[in-house]
Amino acid sequence: MTEPDVAITDYLLCIESFWLAVLLWKSKSRNPTLRFWYSFVFFALTLPPFIGGTVHGFFNEHGSRGNHVLWPATLISLALAALALWGATLHTVFQGKLARNLTALAAVECLAYCLAVLNGLRDFLFAIVNYIPSTLFLLITFLLSYQRRPSKKILWGVAGVLFTFLAAAVQVFKISLHPRYFNFNSLYHLIQGAALYLSYVGARELTE
Repeated sequence: MTEPDVAITDYLLCIESFWLAVLLWKSKSRNPTLRFWYSFVFFALTLPPFIGGTVHGFFNEHGSRGNHVLWPATLISLALAALALWGATLHTVFQGKLARNLTALAAVECLAYCLAVLNGLRDFLFAIVNYIPSTLFLLITFLLSYQRRPSKKILWGVAGVLFTFLAAAVQVFKISLHPRYFNFNSLYHLIQGAALYLSYVGARELTE
């Protein structure tokens, strides 16, 4: 395993996302549509860390065939997670045909992103930039929901989004706890793990 700290923390993120998705799917919800979308978000978030962990652990050499296939798959899986997040938040803020049409526009953007990746755009920063707008809209969604019905659990969701931005900053500025044993990728995963749970608490409150 070439980068065990990065691979292991990636796989832990995958397990956490799957666990949270199952909990959300099994929860009692007054709005099955929102429960579907937010469950889909966490299910979609199992893919990027699973593929990314495999890349960092076993196919980290850029010239290898595995890296050539799996790294673009990682970037595309992040786009699918962003699309799921758009679907969840748009159906929270809007209703009916408007929510569906806006989600369709998000799907078109996701397709354009995926085509760009397949045509050679492979920088992880590009994936983060693509993911940020949907995350910003999640923050807006939590704030609007809190304004309508104040709840501490929704504030947990707000904190989860802020942790996501903190994790992105760690990734962009390459902030490490240790350059070899716990680098910036591992720290990014650690913070993102906290962000996932906090966001789950907020999302579950929205569905209930």
